[in-house]
Amino acid sequence: MSSGVYMIELKVLLRQMISTQRQLLVLLVEQQTAMSALDAPKLEQLSRRQEEIRQHIAQQETRRKYLVMRLSSAQKPTLAALAQQHPDDAKELLQLRDGLREAIETVRHRSAVSGKLAGAVLGHLNQAVRLLAGAVQRAGVYTRSGQPNGAARLGVLNAVA
Repeated sequence: MSSGVYMIELKVLLRQMISTQRQLLVLLVEQQTAMSALDAPKLEQLSRRQEEIRQHIAQQETRRKYLVMRLSSAQKPTLAALAQQHPDDAKELLQLRDGLREAIETVRHRSAVSGKLAGAVLGHLNQAVRLLAGAVQRAGVYTRSGQPNGAARLGVLNAVA
């Protein structure tokens, strides 16, 4: 293949990578909504879809590295080095590189927010399980008149339920 064909393929691939990152971002937003609603089936579905997209991103990244290596004569090939070697394509390559960086950074930020939200949800669930376990361990005893004589925490659970 000629370098012109590799360059065209690289540009197409960079556009596809930006699109794939945006797809992942949409899934992350949906995941946050599902976490807020505690929608476990939706979370499971989104998790599977995200994993598929992450695998696709890894494949795209491998292909991108290969194309850059084929096109560049630099010791450490990068898109910036490639742009210097191919001035006719430099502007478009750098714009695509910047677009991809921006998309990746947006996904990274949203992933961090999702991670914090997941941690908060897990913390709340952990607290609920502890309260429940504590109530079960201190099962109430009934008095002769039929009134519960249990731990104070049991009353808290009744108020929450």
